[in-house]
Amino acid sequence: MDARINQIFCPQRLRLVTWQALERGIARFLAHLGFSDVSIVGGTGDGGADIVAVLKGKRWVIQAKFRSQGSISMGPVKEVMSAYQSYAADVALLITNRTFHDSVFLHRKSLKQNGYDIRLWDGDELLRRSENLREDPWHNREPRDYQRQAIDLIH
Repeated sequence: MDARINQIFCPQRLRLVTWQALERGIARFLAHLGFSDVSIVGGTGDGGADIVAVLKGKRWVIQAKFRSQGSISMGPVKEVMSAYQSYAADVALLITNRTFHDSVFLHRKSLKQNGYDIRLWDGDELLRRSENLREDPWHNREPRDYQRQAIDLIH
């Protein structure tokens, strides 16, 4: 059995995950990496963001793109740039379970030259960053009311 199977991301999960599970996994993953105020915001009127989080005082907007095959092209870059501006973010991060088309890297280079901090994490980068995750998130959250009620019932 793969020793990484219990991690948030492993090769099997990246191949078999749904887009919803990818978003939730990324949010959980970010908390384990030390991000705070991690919120899933994807949906109608999200301004191009799926997740918003803070790391070292900087606001990050994250666009998560699931693909069962193929690579990510320019469309998601435009979405994350829209979110970058809508959320007045310091950093934009585009994450996929697969790979990026070469045109994405070229476009990111021109955006960086214009002062935009755009980062790209593909499936391999997620796996690399998964290798040394903390067991518990850096920032434990207070339970929500409905979670507190369930915890109280368990006790």
